[in-house]
Amino acid sequence: MNEWKKFDKDFIKNKHDDMYFYRDLYDGKHANIFPRAKELISKGEIIDILQYGEYNAKNVMTPYLMLNICKIIVDTPSLLISRGIGKVKTNFPNKEQLANDTTTEEAKMIEGTVDNSYNSEVIDLQQETIDQIVKNSKIDHKMNITQLLVDGGIVAVPSMVNGQLKLMFKERNVYYPHDDGHGYDLVYELPQTEEEKESAIDYVHVYTEREDEDRLLTIHKLYKRNGDSDLEEVEDLSFIQEKIGIEQLYQEFEGRKRSFIAYLANNATFYNKLGASELKGLAGRQDEVNWTLTRASQTFERNGKPRISITRETMDTLRRIAEDRYGDENKIDHRDLEIQEIGENGQVMQIHQIDVDKIGDMAYLKDIIRGMLAETQTSQAAMEFVRTDTASPQSGVAKFYDLLISLMKAEQIRNDYVEFLKTLFESALWLANKENNNIIIEEPNITVQAMIPVPEKEVTDSNIAKYNAKVQSLEETVRQNNPDKTDEWVNEEVERIKSESTSQDSMSVLNGNNTLNNFLNNRQPDGTPLDELGNPIKE
Repeated sequence: MNEWKKFDKDFIKNKHDDMYFYRDLYDGKHANIFPRAKELISKGEIIDILQYGEYNAKNVMTPYLMLNICKIIVDTPSLLISRGIGKVKTNFPNKEQLANDTTTEEAKMIEGTVDNSYNSEVIDLQQETIDQIVKNSKIDHKMNITQLLVDGGIVAVPSMVNGQLKLMFKERNVYYPHDDGHGYDLVYELPQTEEEKESAIDYVHVYTEREDEDRLLTIHKLYKRNGDSDLEEVEDLSFIQEKIGIEQLYQEFEGRKRSFIAYLANNATFYNKLGASELKGLAGRQDEVNWTLTRASQTFERNGKPRISITRETMDTLRRIAEDRYGDENKIDHRDLEIQEIGENGQVMQIHQIDVDKIGDMAYLKDIIRGMLAETQTSQAAMEFVRTDTASPQSGVAKFYDLLISLMKAEQIRNDYVEFLKTLFESALWLANKENNNIIIEEPNITVQAMIPVPEKEVTDSNIAKYNAKVQSLEETVRQNNPDKTDEWVNEEVERIKSESTSQDSMSVLNGNNTLNNFLNNRQPDGTPLDELGNPIKE
């Protein structure tokens, strides 16, 4: 087990890299971390409106400009993955015996896991337990994926909070595996009270799991931390229980051989198993992007405004007019410029303005950005600024291939994330099974869907074709065509379709399906009788 003697931000950085730096990169707090920006701001040449506000920017005309490529690199896969993850479904649906044997009161043995007080019985305990875990956990896939990519990892653990079974997702800086590989610590810095702030002390909660042959041990410890970040273990059990809000500080889970804690690493390697931020190594180029844009802004500020040049004779005339009219030769009225005189060499008034396309070297800027996108497997189509082709209408297939690199990257991250979620649900169902053995311990199925929008007609046609080819059931066809509908609605719709396709009246049963000839009593409209084949009978 880990021995906790000291815990502070430096300790976190040594174990988890400087994740706070990558968060500033993603959040656009570049003026706080890039030396060149700090220097220009300190000299009063530029202003960071995000940090100092518009009021302080009034006396400084040039803002610090940022094009946050780091945010685009993270948000592109995060957006694709979050919209591509569907519902969580059990692998053991429609357990009739389970429904008959389990009442609502039995389901409530795992308090908060299932609440069907408005029903007389639980229809499907397994699925409803999973649904309740999802509801209690309030899983935000986009937030989880974003945190995974920015920090380089996320950690989660199932927990019973206020009688509700839920999955709790945490930042990677709380996760500390044991050196022997048989245990894990989650370290939480508890909020300080006003009294603790005055005395310069606070408390650190350490939750430990140890894998011990055929059982899993969980231990809660509390440490008091002084101003130098040194830790001292608290021995008063009642104080610990009150401080962390947990009564059972020690538990043994017989038959559990794996930890409940699950960790998902981004870009893990043998020498960095905890993973690395997606933004690692991009800070220098992000600084160059911002510097190039800001320098271009300064150049335009100083040289981009149009200037007028006129002959000396014209200027003398304008000054004389201003002196006569206003008593001040410098108060030149712009309306007097509508009348001009031509100089001896045909000189007239000219307007001078530099070519703004030559300011800032945008081609150089785009090359830097393309390098950042290539290094992080981000498609250029995700950022129109660097696209080399002209804008033109594209088919859905063309857009798919434009985003192919980003989609391939997102698919790999999504697969790892889905396995991470399955492991967590299995651990949560293990806890639920301890309270009610009718609940099955399983890794539920997490449905995935297209990560880019597909036209509704294309989805419908594809599902109908699969159904007609007998490679997909009617139920699955209805569900895929109506992904936002509940399972109850899908089942009712399937029953309606089946009933409408098989409905027959009593005459149809006796005489077969009616035709137009049946209604005309086997005669043509002019009264001519017809035979069994529908041919006219000559009388």
